[in-house]
Amino acid sequence: MAAYSNDLRQRAVQAYLDGEGSQRQLAQRFKISPTTLLNWLNRFRQTGALDPAPHGGGAPAKLDAQGITYLQHLID
Repeated sequence: MAAYSNDLRQRAVQAYLDGEGSQRQLAQRFKISPTTLLNWLNRFRQTGALDPAPHGGGAPAKLDAQGITYLQHLID
């Protein structure tokens, strides 16, 4: 799943800061979960930015360089 756009993050957080509604109301308005809005607000309060966190990197590789070489040898 792709990250939400920075534009959406900024509009939702700014609407909350401007007092345009509760977190739940704004979550419904912007079609996001209340937890998502809460996470954005917390990130904004802590860092002053709304950029998404970098990707976690996924699972580590099952094979090291030697294993990959051996597998390539078997395929050839």
